[in-house]
Amino acid sequence: MPLFRSLFLVLMCCASMARAADKFPPGAPMKGPVGFVYAIYFAKAPATGPMAALQKALAQQGGALTLVKDLSPAPAEAQLSALLEVDVQKNFTPPDLRMIQYFGRGLSKEQSEEVQLAQQALVLEFRMPASPTYAGLRAADRLLLQVAEQTGGLLWDEETREILTAAEWRKRRVDGWQGDTPYVARHTIIHAYREDQLLREITLGMAKFGLPDVVVNEVAHSQNNQAGNLINILAQALAEGAAIGPGGTLTLNLKAIKHESVRGAQLPTLQDNATATAQLALYSGKPEEGDPRNRLLEIGFDRYPGRTAMRSRPRCLRRCSVPPIRCRSCGMTTRCWLPAPPPRPGCRRCNKPSTPACAPASTSWSKPPSPRRTMAASGCGWK
Repeated sequence: MPLFRSLFLVLMCCASMARAADKFPPGAPMKGPVGFVYAIYFAKAPATGPMAALQKALAQQGGALTLVKDLSPAPAEAQLSALLEVDVQKNFTPPDLRMIQYFGRGLSKEQSEEVQLAQQALVLEFRMPASPTYAGLRAADRLLLQVAEQTGGLLWDEETREILTAAEWRKRRVDGWQGDTPYVARHTIIHAYREDQLLREITLGMAKFGLPDVVVNEVAHSQNNQAGNLINILAQALAEGAAIGPGGTLTLNLKAIKHESVRGAQLPTLQDNATATAQLALYSGKPEEGDPRNRLLEIGFDRYPGRTAMRSRPRCLRRCSVPPIRCRSCGMTTRCWLPAPPPRPGCRRCNKPSTPACAPASTSWSKPPSPRRTMAASGCGWK
C-alpha cells in the first residue's frame, strides 16, 4: 500500500507540474502580425466589376489599406491581396444550405439557394501589425461593406465561418464601435459542441484582433448560458487591453468593461448576489479538430474552492451569471440557449408549448447540426 500511495502522490505531483507549465504567459496577449480572410460571393452577375469596385473603395479609404501582390510576412502597415475567383465551385465552395441555416445572417431563402450556384467570388486576404486601436480591422470591415454594396454580393468571414448580407455586416461589423473599442461579440461567434455528456465552448474570430480564441471545457448543459456570458466578457476585456498576471491569473470585472453598450447589456442580467467579478486561471489551450487556426486561451477555475473543476466552476460562474428562467406554463426553472431554440418547444415537465423566452435547454430542441462534429449550439454568446 505505501508503494501505491507513493506512486499516486508522484503522479499527482507530475500532473500539477504539467498543468503549471501550461499556464498562459503573463502580459498582454495581443500578438502580430494579424491575418484573416474575407470574401464576397456573387450569386448573380455583380452590378459592377468587383476589382474596379475594390480599387474605388480603396481610394476612398485614404491609404488605410495597401493593395499588394504578395503579402509581407511582417508588414509595417495594413495590407491586402485580392483574387477574383472565377471557379468558385471548385476552389472556394460556398457554404451549403444546412450551414447557412445556422451561420447565415440576414439571408433570405432565395439568397441562400442562389449562392449555391455562385461562380465568382472576390477573395481578400488581409495582414497587418497588431494594434490596440484595431485601425486595420476597421478599415477592412468598411472596405468589404463598400464593395459588397456596390456589387450586390454576400459577405463571407472565414474566421467566424459566417455568411452575411450587407445590412447584417454593417450592423455586426461596422456599427457598434465606441471610439477605438469594438463590440467584440459582434465580430466573433461561440461554438458549443458535445463531448460525451458535457459541452466544449470556443470562440471563433478573435484572431482578427490579434488575440487568442477563448475555450472552456467540460461545461454542463445547465451552465451553458453562464459559460457563454463569461467567455464574451473575457473576450471583451482582452480586446480592451486586459493583461494576464503571473501564473496565468486574471481578475475579470464586468463593471470595468469600457464599452458602455456591452457593460450596460450585461449588468442587468446579474443575479442579486452576483459580484460581477471572476477570479480566472488561464491556460494555453490544446487545439482539437475543427478549432480555429489560432492560439487558444483556456479558462480554468483553480482559484475557486473545489477539488475538481466540476465543483469549482459553478462558484466562478455564479459571480457573472444570468438568472434562471421559468416555464410560463408550470414554473419549471430552466436555462435557455442563445440564440433561442425553434418556436413552440414543449416543457420537459408539463409538455405544454413554451415561448422561446422560456424554452427549456433541451438538446433535442436547440442543438443545430454543424459542419464541425456535433454542435450543441451555434453562436450561443450574446450577439
